[in-house]
Amino acid sequence: MRTHLGYITIFLLVPVLFLFIFLSYQEWSLAQSPYHVLDERIPIESIKLAQNSYMKGANGKVISEISTGEKRTYLKLEDIPLFLENLFIVTEDQKFYDHAGVDLYGISRTLLMNSQNKTIEQGGSTIT
Repeated sequence: MRTHLGYITIFLLVPVLFLFIFLSYQEWSLAQSPYHVLDERIPIESIKLAQNSYMKGANGKVISEISTGEKRTYLKLEDIPLFLENLFIVTEDQKFYDHAGVDLYGISRTLLMNSQNKTIEQGGSTIT
């Protein structure tokens, strides 16, 4: 009786296993990178941050600058020198091109250091 019950259980669980594998594959094939999802949902052109205002004289020279406490000037990616991009990556996240947006080692190290010191001593070194 026990053997028959075992065969019946296996016979019923095998289709469930195949269903689970099939549904997992479907989810995996539909998965998208966070960059793609964020770019679709939040177009970068729609983000408007406060930036500085400049008052110019009749000759075109800037005579005054009005800011909201943060000095911001929009630049296109093409206007930023490659040297500056590389410098930013080197100082903030050396493994930027090796991970998919989140440096697990850097975040783990940060959690450990910050929890030991009970203050925020360092960041996760992740540019996202």
